[in-house]
Amino acid sequence: MGDVMNKYVKWSLIGLLVFYLVTQPAAAAGVVHGTFGFLHDTATGVGTFLTNVGPSESSAP
Repeated sequence: MGDVMNKYVKWSLIGLLVFYLVTQPAAAAGVVHGTFGFLHDTATGVGTFLTNVGPSESSAP
């Protein structure tokens, strides 16, 4: 019974997503743009952090 319920929940969420994309395309584009902007900023921050944590060239013997 749990598998059937999970299937209905999954397809219901997909249906709601498609409905949102069709009825509110500008808002959906804003959500996607914001999400990818957040992921880009996060990846850039992690890259900067890892670059600064590594050994610097001036500390070489």
